Amino acid sequence: MHLTETCEADAPHLIVEVTPTAATMPDGEIIGDLHERLAVQQILPAQHVVDMGYVDAEVLAESQNRYQVNLARSGHARLKLANERRGGL
Repeated sequence: MHLTETCEADAPHLIVEVTPTAATMPDGEIIGDLHERLAVQQILPAQHVVDMGYVDAEVLAESQNRYQVNLARSGHARLKLANERRGGL
């Protein structure tokens, strides 16, 4: 299950989209459909913060070119990547 939440600093955080999927479906496969639904609802973000599983070159390009959405990895994912580069877990 994928949840889309607003995260404006000066407003309540609200869940605006729920996407149920099979546990075996790769995260990145839902981004195009998710952005399409958000566009129809007119709530497409300029920046979409996502877990690392959603981000690859094709998904980044499509999100930017088709929807003008910049995908950003979450802080947790960036910290994990930095630790892995330093040889940590």
